Amino acid sequence: MQDIIIVGGGHAGFEAASILSKTKNKILIITKNINNIGELSCNPSVGGVGKSNLVKEVDSLGGYMGYLATKSSIQLKKIRTSKGEAMHCTRSQINRKKYKKNIKEIFKKKNIKILQSEVLKLIIKNNIVIGVKTKINSFLSKTVILTTGTFLNSKIYMGSIKYKEGRINEKNSFILSKQLNYLIGPLKKLKTGTSPRISFKNIKFNNLKKQSGDFNPIPSLSER
Repeated sequence: MQDIIIVGGGHAGFEAASILSKTKNKILIITKNINNIGELSCNPSVGGVGKSNLVKEVDSLGGYMGYLATKSSIQLKKIRTSKGEAMHCTRSQINRKKYKKNIKEIFKKKNIKILQSEVLKLIIKNNIVIGVKTKINSFLSKTVILTTGTFLNSKIYMGSIKYKEGRINEKNSFILSKQLNYLIGPLKKLKTGTSPRISFKNIKFNNLKKQSGDFNPIPSLSER
């Protein structure tokens, strides 16, 4: 019997685990691929327009996203400075490998265990979730937290082509999605538009203006 089961090892799963690890609860994180914990799927940056407020809110609640962003940063820069102060925000460009490594260091806390498997369904008794069933076993728990990100019955679009995957070469959580559709109704998701990738060889850098980071940058975090 686990005290808390967290399904998913992305940003939300990591934040939930790191906060709950401060309690005496035994925490089990179940993720499809341990090597992809803390993976920055799209643009490797934290903050910026539309997201800086979220980073600051997570930070004020004791979360680690801003802290790890600054610790793993390649460049920190305040942007939209031509606008009024209410529009200013900080963007941190991240070293993806360093960010994942820093997250895994925090996951080494004694009361956190990580299992690599796929959650197929929630175990429900008397309208109460009491655990999860995975491909390898069933686990009972007092609390189950779903932090599945984009993987619930997700699709990838490339021009006119679309197919079912969570990320490139990673299967989505189709079976769990079917159960949630039955329990709570049709799942609605936001579309994440990833910028097209271009080849380094096709860029004429001599035609571009260099955008340096701030000399004395404002960090994305409060110190831990």
